[in-house]
Amino acid sequence: MLHTHAMLGAGRALMFSKGYRARSHEHHIAVIEFVRAVYSSKFDSEVLDAFNRAIRQRNESLYDKAGSISQSQSKRIVEFSEIFVKRAAELLTKT
Repeated sequence: MLHTHAMLGAGRALMFSKGYRARSHEHHIAVIEFVRAVYSSKFDSEVLDAFNRAIRQRNESLYDKAGSISQSQSKRIVEFSEIFVKRAAELLTKT
């Protein structure tokens, strides 16, 4: 789950860099939608889809069914989060 939080934090940093802040109790949705709307050309769609899936799986695991993320899903979350966070950091250093 730490990798999902890393993606969420990187997405929030991208929002902050543009002067926006997500405030709702479902802020993770706002972050994903913002990144898609503003940065879709900067990320591979597969990475953005993985970000969205990771957040949904995180919520399901936390609030509905503990342990619902398989080992293979966890590995993919780690792989995509590393790509997402690295790209977000590159974009943030350019601003």
